Amino acid sequence: MGVDTEAMLEQIRHGPTGARIAAFFDFDGTIIQGYSAALLYEQRYRRLEVGLGETLRLLQFTQGDPTEEQFEELTTEAIRGWAGRPESFLDDLATQLYRGGIAKALFHEAWRLIKAHQRRGHTVVIASSATTVQIAALARDLGVTDVLCTQVETVNGRVTGRLAGRTLWGPGKEAAVREFAEQRGIDLARSHAYGNGDEDVAYLSTAGHPVAVNPQPQLREHAQRHTWPVVEFERSPGRF
Repeated sequence: MGVDTEAMLEQIRHGPTGARIAAFFDFDGTIIQGYSAALLYEQRYRRLEVGLGETLRLLQFTQGDPTEEQFEELTTEAIRGWAGRPESFLDDLATQLYRGGIAKALFHEAWRLIKAHQRRGHTVVIASSATTVQIAALARDLGVTDVLCTQVETVNGRVTGRLAGRTLWGPGKEAAVREFAEQRGIDLARSHAYGNGDEDVAYLSTAGHPVAVNPQPQLREHAQRHTWPVVEFERSPGRF
């Protein structure tokens, strides 16, 4: 069911208020146009950190129907070279990615929706398979303090080169959202969820008000079959 942003904003403005209602936003392709991982890999290619094997696995990942296990393997491989670096390295890298393209990739429509939910006192959450390195700076600018994402492990102020816990790809994101809702007393039946990826079906299904944003083919088909709202945010050719 195709809708426009104005219609969704109107529903939020006249809907219920309070922190027990959450608004979960995917990051890549939903809050921002494109994929922040592209900037991360660009940095790694410049440092000659990506070999042929990893490049081939990355191409297979993007062209197939990847599983959570495959995403975990790829992400672990990507951060392995960070082992031993100070935590400040993650902060510096986050700033570089933000200035390098993430800031200008923000969808204006996503910004308006986030602000509308915040004005209603809703608990706004970014739920993403991306790492804090990709998300933290923009989340801060948006005033979003609750972020569910794939965590990079640090011990005694040093990056270990490993992941801390489960990745938030597919089933991992659904599980994280349900756990967050239980811990914070969120009423999922009255909450909202926004996402664009085929792997987001389970995550979006956690909320009573799911919205498919610029959806990938399988998500679009699912949304149409279940009469979920589908919204197309305006894309710019100048963004990554």
